[in-house]
Amino acid sequence: MTKEPKIKVSLYAQTHIGMVRHGNEDNFLVVDLSTAETWTAENSADSPTDGLQLLQGEKGVLIAVTDGMGGALAGEVASQMAVNTVRDRMLQFQATPSFSQLAFHERLRLSIEQANVFINVESQNNVEYTGMGATFTAAGLDGDTVYLAQVGDSRCYLLRENKIAQMTKDQSLVSQLVEAGHITEEEAESHTYKNVILQALGAQPRVNVIVDKVRLRKNDILLLCSDGLSGKMKGKEMLDIVNNSSDIKAACSSLINLANERGGEDNITVLIAKFDGEGLSEVDSAEAFKGEFIPRDPTLPDEIDSSQLFSDDSVLKPDGYLPKKKGVDVVETQEVQATMLNLPAITPQMIAAAQQQMATETGASIASDSTRDPASPSTSNSKTPMFEDRRAGNSSAVWVLIIVFVTISILLVWYKFGRSSAQTPMNQQQQQEQNRTSASPPPSTSDPSTKTPEEIAAAKLQEKRDEVKAKLDDLTSRLDVLSPKEKDEVSPKLQNYRLTLEKQLLESSNQEQLVGECDAILEDLANIDRKFFEGKLKPKETSPNRNNKKPSSEPSNPEIKDTKNPEN
Repeated sequence: MTKEPKIKVSLYAQTHIGMVRHGNEDNFLVVDLSTAETWTAENSADSPTDGLQLLQGEKGVLIAVTDGMGGALAGEVASQMAVNTVRDRMLQFQATPSFSQLAFHERLRLSIEQANVFINVESQNNVEYTGMGATFTAAGLDGDTVYLAQVGDSRCYLLRENKIAQMTKDQSLVSQLVEAGHITEEEAESHTYKNVILQALGAQPRVNVIVDKVRLRKNDILLLCSDGLSGKMKGKEMLDIVNNSSDIKAACSSLINLANERGGEDNITVLIAKFDGEGLSEVDSAEAFKGEFIPRDPTLPDEIDSSQLFSDDSVLKPDGYLPKKKGVDVVETQEVQATMLNLPAITPQMIAAAQQQMATETGASIASDSTRDPASPSTSNSKTPMFEDRRAGNSSAVWVLIIVFVTISILLVWYKFGRSSAQTPMNQQQQQEQNRTSASPPPSTSDPSTKTPEEIAAAKLQEKRDEVKAKLDDLTSRLDVLSPKEKDEVSPKLQNYRLTLEKQLLESSNQEQLVGECDAILEDLANIDRKFFEGKLKPKETSPNRNNKKPSSEPSNPEIKDTKNPEN
């Protein structure tokens, strides 16, 4: 006789485009793993009016929030691929004997790792999706235990007995700086690089999924959200809103409304789940209000043969209470987030290059003994992930401080000195290449065979970089026409994109990928021009002309005036 489920789950999810963005790159996932019934943002038009009431089956329940990034269609594609892949893999793993024997949390970990592989491969093979990625924060309920899986900076909070605690740790640059004591939490909220994340699904071929476990108690509430919400309010405010709302649906709406009232610059997604039932114990006041880290099982496979997985379409695409909506229109997003996809991704190769650069400029030796000794293996060849979780014992406190010190040094060098500073050997090499390019006669269009494909690709990339730099210089020269509020919004974005050009010298991405990145930046810069600068003259055009020439009556940016985007 089948045992009656003893854990009741009440939940509601809501996503909003916000007040600034042109498209919604967020997504969420709710799946009953026992019945395969699913709810995502894709079929939100058919969402339950008052939320879902689930009785946990023997295979559990999975909920998640994801925030896509990459510009144009890429962000939406990445977040949708994330929820679909994780859902399908969880169902396939539990139906495949060789994988169903794995612990629930390891199947969850593998599913997220598979999503990372698929997104990364798609971004490499499709130029339209170059550089796309997504955060992913999941909570998998198995019995009275919830497993939290984290990649990026979306968050999961636990509300218990009128208290709230952040159960996931942001994988971001400012989070590292706060933990190292270099900045305070208050300073982190307004830090220039607060949106720089250290991990995202699809950004690299491999990803380090951080997994924790928490024992649930009666009346516990989990709140999952993207940074569009957590960046606009503190945990105490979330707790007050949830406690003062009539139900969890009203709480979701109130949270999103407040985030929009405070600017709503980003997409906003929130998912609230409340747990109750005889299967849960009462709260123990002496119990620790934190999760327990679970390291990756070393026997887990790094690669999975999809052909060996169970893949019954009737299971993967059920006719449940939330049918997949047909013909969903995808709105093109015009803004590229300032994340690791636009700023330097901190990798072992970059650390090694930065160590050599700093040793050349200042004579200070922060390189390891293996870097100093030519006969020793170079740290740049290490295959160890840079940001292994320290709770697993994979990084020492000294190593963390070295990483933070080097990271800050790199940012300060770019920020303070820019192009006016003394050139490093790497910059000199690029300058020599530019000089050779400018000194050489224009390539002959009548005989393209005289250039190799590599030279053609390099020339195209340099042309794109020059185009981005020219546009950045143009917008920077016109910052004075903006109001202080507008300048505070635009100036950091321009600085981010200048850093993007600099970081391309340090990364090993192929030239085609970097060209796509430049195109995405140009698209966003054109958007910024239309939104903030259109119709405003440059400051120098209002001053007397030194050459006694009449100012040109043509627009300062005629090619943008001719754009076919009337809404801007």
